[in-house]
Amino acid sequence: MKNLTWLSLLMMITLFSACGNAKSGKTKSGIEYQIHSTKKGKKIKAGDFVTFHFMTKGVINGKDSVMGSTFKEKNPLKDFQVPDKINGDYMLEGLLMFAEGDSATFKIPNDSMFARQKAQIQKQITMIKQQEKSLDTIKSLNDESRKQMRDNIKQQLESANKALTTRPTELPEKKYIAVTVKILKVLNAKEREADAKKEAEKAQKDAEALKIKEAKTIEEYAKKNDLKVEKTASGLYYVITKEGTGNKPKAGDEVKVSYTGMFLDGNIFDTSIEEDSKKAGLDEKQKGRKYGPIDFPLGMSRVIPGWDEGLALLPKGSKAVFLVPSGLAYGKQGRGQIPPDAILRFNVELVDFTPAKAPETTKPNPVVK
Repeated sequence: MKNLTWLSLLMMITLFSACGNAKSGKTKSGIEYQIHSTKKGKKIKAGDFVTFHFMTKGVINGKDSVMGSTFKEKNPLKDFQVPDKINGDYMLEGLLMFAEGDSATFKIPNDSMFARQKAQIQKQITMIKQQEKSLDTIKSLNDESRKQMRDNIKQQLESANKALTTRPTELPEKKYIAVTVKILKVLNAKEREADAKKEAEKAQKDAEALKIKEAKTIEEYAKKNDLKVEKTASGLYYVITKEGTGNKPKAGDEVKVSYTGMFLDGNIFDTSIEEDSKKAGLDEKQKGRKYGPIDFPLGMSRVIPGWDEGLALLPKGSKAVFLVPSGLAYGKQGRGQIPPDAILRFNVELVDFTPAKAPETTKPNPVVK
């Protein structure tokens, strides 16, 4: 059986919100609440999109602990949509009592939560037993199939009955989970659509401004380091420091590449070259790594876009410097030690490449006369 999920916990949070103008009180279900502040903002309605912060505290291994906090992470639960049909679900009815700007703390007894969980399990047991009874009415089943289904139902019942009597460790007896919430924004469907459009327009403007800013930074860096770079339409800057010979790889070709990646301040963050690793003091961090060129199919998104584009510009045996804006690298998310919006420099060598195999064609059968 499924344990209590964070989503169900969030639903429990919304369960017992501010009742009227009361500052504190207790619901019929035994949930204590304390309203810290209210701005009497827009009331939540079915179909609305709600953005809110929450922090949960409970007992873990016998100690009062923070179980989760969007306040700390500065990442609220965004655009939770209230279902249009409540169907008598009082948890959702509780959510409808919130208003934009409200903040409150609830103390939800673990005993109540465990009782609710057991009630849900009991319903599942009833359904499983009904399925068991219906087996005899299915005439299309042979004896072996019927036996397998009975064994499966038996296992389900054993699991459900065990869950019915096994208390989850996160719900110790006679304790409670304290939940603090803050409603940040309430939007109806039309307002959410307009808001999403504004967010998209802002994101586009921000991306364009960042692209211009990064281009200026890269050009200043290239000038300072005497790199006579060329720029592609996508915004990749590159300079071939050693011209190779022969053809250039195409999408699907298996390329073999040596590289050293660094930030514009000169700090190396990754390399396939042992000597560079030792100079940068990365040897200990990359302990156990096998140095040497790496292999991957070009143009298949196995590497950052700047690599897929840049390597296709190099004849076999070429060495080059790629100055990669963040949009062609790891973007706003970053990765590992690479922070968001980081411009990266790569010294690369296209050691070799193997053309992709042509797809096999099916020969037509000879005509039999």
